[in-house]
Amino acid sequence: MNYIIPHYYDASVASKIFTREEGWEEVEQFVLGNHNHICWITEFVFYEILGVIKSKWKKGKKSDDYYNRAVNKLFSWIEGDWFRLDSEFSVRKSGHYLELREMVKKYNIDYSDGLQIISVKYGKYRNLTHYSCPVLVSADKDLLKAAVDYGVRTWHFGREEHPSERS
Repeated sequence: MNYIIPHYYDASVASKIFTREEGWEEVEQFVLGNHNHICWITEFVFYEILGVIKSKWKKGKKSDDYYNRAVNKLFSWIEGDWFRLDSEFSVRKSGHYLELREMVKKYNIDYSDGLQIISVKYGKYRNLTHYSCPVLVSADKDLLKAAVDYGVRTWHFGREEHPSERS
């Protein structure tokens, strides 16, 4: 039986598509080829991706044309629903700021990563269980370790099997 599984992509994986970093083709192929996965990025990740694109451009590694094409591709992926933008979760409204602060301190992760974990754990799909439970997709092992400890289902993209294929 196929389940619809919400996947929340971290910038460490999602940005590859727009910057053409190593592994970008694999990420793009997975996102475009899996119709039983709803692919999300949080608003925080959207801004992180813009920052990654800008950083490569500003450091002189990429041209103005590259910068414009990468940003246009990001926006087209949002408009085309390849990546859905989840901007519903608000730490301020949810009352999870103290929890976020403790998580950052305990796991030595940055606040953006902590927001990712909290967004998946307490966000719109928090009540889904078993195979339909949301998955945090990342290449950041520290983020994934903290997320697992917090009870969030994870997938280390490119390093392990998809959670639905694990026994």
